[in-house]
Amino acid sequence: MTWTPDEETLAFLRLVALQNAVEYTGKAVAGSVVGRIMGMRADLRPHGRVLAPAIATAVAEANAFVAEQGLEAAQDELAKLAPELLEARPKAERRVGLPDLQQAVEGEVVLRFAPNPNGPLSFGHARGLVINGAYAEQYKGTLILRFDDTDTVVKIRLLKLVNGEVDYKSQSVQLESAPQLLDGAESGGYQVQINPGCGAALFSFNVTHPDPEKRKVYGDIRFRQAMSIAMNRDEINEVAYYGLGKVEQFVGF
Repeated sequence: MTWTPDEETLAFLRLVALQNAVEYTGKAVAGSVVGRIMGMRADLRPHGRVLAPAIATAVAEANAFVAEQGLEAAQDELAKLAPELLEARPKAERRVGLPDLQQAVEGEVVLRFAPNPNGPLSFGHARGLVINGAYAEQYKGTLILRFDDTDTVVKIRLLKLVNGEVDYKSQSVQLESAPQLLDGAESGGYQVQINPGCGAALFSFNVTHPDPEKRKVYGDIRFRQAMSIAMNRDEINEVAYYGLGKVEQFVGF
């Protein structure tokens, strides 16, 4: 039997959404509300997928309430129905500095940093370097910079791109490779397009499936067109992405 939220649960969702709208001046966000709900009600955690549309609706209604009647009216409504949600949430104390290393002896601490030599360091690499460097300084220890040369897959791929041996490539190309690719663009006779970060979720069928019957069905464009028409993209957006995604028709490349 499929679980469905009762009226009490739906009312709770609306209150938490309104609390979020009050806290963020009429700009409640579904993701934040989901986290708050799951933190307050452990019994609802197994039903997150079912609750997603209701939460998205509650957030939209809460934001509309603030927009139409004002923040003060939303605070009064919350004070009347759930005053505890107006109380300031305690903030955890933030630690200043790094935690001590257990059994560390001053002058004997040795740390290492191993970057990938196939491209410039990223911000992610910098985190490890800064932390290990700070520990080495704190304990008057040693920081070893270790360079290895084992990532042959990435290296061969990058060399083929720089040599102009590839007609088109977008997947598995990291931003850290941009300097090499830009430097070699003129000699390799290719163009580099650096686009803003984006994400996409899509469904596709394996037209080279090893099962001949499935391959026949998947390879039939009429089947793929029918599936495209039958797929409710708006519902997927509401259920899986809280209505925050942008629904588009994917075009293969």
